Amino acid sequence: MILKKIIILALTLFLTACGASKFLAEPSSDKVSLVFGYIDMSDAPTELTWIRTRRIRPDYSEERGAAVLDGMFYNTWQTPGSYKFLSFGGYFNNGMTRYVNQMPAQGRSKLDAVIKKPGVHYLGSYKYVRTPDNSFELVAVKQPTEKQLLLKLKEYSKIPYWTTIIDKRLKRL
Repeated sequence: MILKKIIILALTLFLTACGASKFLAEPSSDKVSLVFGYIDMSDAPTELTWIRTRRIRPDYSEERGAAVLDGMFYNTWQTPGSYKFLSFGGYFNNGMTRYVNQMPAQGRSKLDAVIKKPGVHYLGSYKYVRTPDNSFELVAVKQPTEKQLLLKLKEYSKIPYWTTIIDKRLKRL
């Protein structure tokens, strides 16, 4: 039983770490965007450690994740199209239990991205708030700002392509 728990913990940590580099990835083409936002999980059962999203237009794609760093999430793979923010969450019980916050399957949520052209796309900053029915809602907050998050992302950009795009956006803010 203990060995089984150790194996499950090791697999969970391995799968969580796969592709978990915090540095912005080399762009796969000039059609990808830097998509980012923030969720304050201080009132949630777990920290934010993972996010799942999927492109739904112009075609349907597999679920994909995003890097997460202190509540900020970001990815560098989204091409023009419509995306559905599916779920987010974290782990508790020493990594043994995955906690899932499922977004509504129908309609558009605050975090569903519509990308018309490549560039920088800020999805907003939100606070996780528990509701009386033991569910949750994401409430827009003013901090951290887009500028603050971009400055943080710039620290993790070793790729000139992303640094240039971030600098251009910072100049417009």
